[in-house]
Amino acid sequence: MNSRALVESALAGDLLSEVPVAPLIGGHSAKLYGVSLKEAYRNPDLMARLQVKAAKYYDIDIVFHYMDTTLEPEALGVKAGLRNGLPTVLEHLIYLPEPVFEEKGRMSVFVEALRKISEELSAEKIIGGYVLGPFTLICQLLGLSRVFVEVMRGKGSFDESYLMKLANYSKGYVDLLVDRGKADLIMVLEPCLSLVRPSIFQKYAQRPLANLLQYIKNRGVISALHVCGRSGKVLPYFKELAFDIIQIDCFIKISDAKGLLPEKCILGNLDTKLFTDAEPHEIIEQAKMCIKESQCRKHILSAGCEVPLSSKPENIKALVKAAREVYA
Repeated sequence: MNSRALVESALAGDLLSEVPVAPLIGGHSAKLYGVSLKEAYRNPDLMARLQVKAAKYYDIDIVFHYMDTTLEPEALGVKAGLRNGLPTVLEHLIYLPEPVFEEKGRMSVFVEALRKISEELSAEKIIGGYVLGPFTLICQLLGLSRVFVEVMRGKGSFDESYLMKLANYSKGYVDLLVDRGKADLIMVLEPCLSLVRPSIFQKYAQRPLANLLQYIKNRGVISALHVCGRSGKVLPYFKELAFDIIQIDCFIKISDAKGLLPEKCILGNLDTKLFTDAEPHEIIEQAKMCIKESQCRKHILSAGCEVPLSSKPENIKALVKAAREVYA
């Protein structure tokens, strides 16, 4: 069974003798091969080449382009750049823009990189792209502190209808990733939702996020949701959302997530710090605990978020080794 078939079997809920494995590898591939991170984030040929090379080296089952939570904000007018090797918002907006989708900024870099990755690997592996969810996008536009002050006061510069506009904006990027990038899977990045109370999620973000996820499903690709951090309080409110896969962090037990979301496939959930600080045998031990919790159904082994830039290669290899053991 190749990587594609293994992931598809996990999504179908089949009992598997080995689990799929998909550590989210981004800028780590540039570090791995001694290449400039700045150049890798801006050169589609280089990004694709590094991701293909890393995917083959580690033998992972799902391959993404780089994760960059400044991509859409930058296209909407935010000032962004690299800080400590990672894309960062350098200056937030004062006034909210009218979010009418246009292919701007570095979007074409990521779409072209994904197309090249797909061209090379899609026969055997699942190819994934990222888009920002509406709540995290508003946080990137205005800044986390300002957004939380406004939502706590209950009055501010935006409401649910504006987040619906942001969801519609993201659909334009989804179309590029699916049509030109040939993505099999789109993951909606919503890390900021782990910081909100359920009432805030319901008031501002639930309908816009549901709308975006349903659109991805309607495009005929795998729909995934990424909510890292301590997201346990909002997790029960995701049950009716139209996604196939949810990535959870190490703070949530896989068995608890499966109990709350029995129809969803769980991606996770080793602590990302282990990939820089632990030894391979510790990774294998933690990975086997995750697999035992999942009972080899509806589970894709991974970390709780993108692996750190400075992850030890032997630790990523240990994660894959644990997944490739026979469990049934």
